[in-house]
Amino acid sequence: MTQFTAPASILAATAAHPFEAQLRRRFSSKSPLLGCHELGTLVEWYDFYAYAAFALYFAASFFPGDDPVVQQLNAALLFAIGFIVRPVGGWLFDHLADHYGRRNALMLSELLMPRCSLALTVSVRVMS
Repeated sequence: MTQFTAPASILAATAAHPFEAQLRRRFSSKSPLLGCHELGTLVEWYDFYAYAAFALYFAASFFPGDDPVVQQLNAALLFAIGFIVRPVGGWLFDHLADHYGRRNALMLSELLMPRCSLALTVSVRVMS
């Protein structure tokens, strides 16, 4: 079995790029950041899929009313809002990261997440 080797002209052109080695190191499959990103994406999509799967069962609890169709539509609307807000949040945090640094944007998102969960918990207890 022979191993593929690129033509010399292609090797010379890619070797001339000053950031190629740095990019290969940063985005290699062995990078721990890539694993963290994949894990975060997995948890995020699990959240969306779990909501979609169980929306039939908890729509009456979150959206009280007499008509079950309206309850299901409200649950679906909330699901759609989640998909609309994700790119807006990505744009906002990308903008913040570009202007104030990636670390500061990440810290802001990490500080906002538990506060939003706490606000949700308190609002459900106050409403019931």
